[in-house]
Amino acid sequence: MLYWNLVAATRSELAASTKVPLSEVTFDAMKAVRCVSPTKSAADVKAWHVVAAVSLSGDCV
Repeated sequence: MLYWNLVAATRSELAASTKVPLSEVTFDAMKAVRCVSPTKSAADVKAWHVVAAVSLSGDCV
């Protein structure tokens, strides 16, 4: 969200320079969230509402 308004070349440069300490990341759940668009503030994020959730590991979400 923070990078959306950046020029594509700048976004690519930032993505390439970001170092993640893990070579692989595994998610155990996925959620669909209803939100205002565009989300511009912390208050907007706090107003997000989960409309669906699913476990990817077999556990309950």
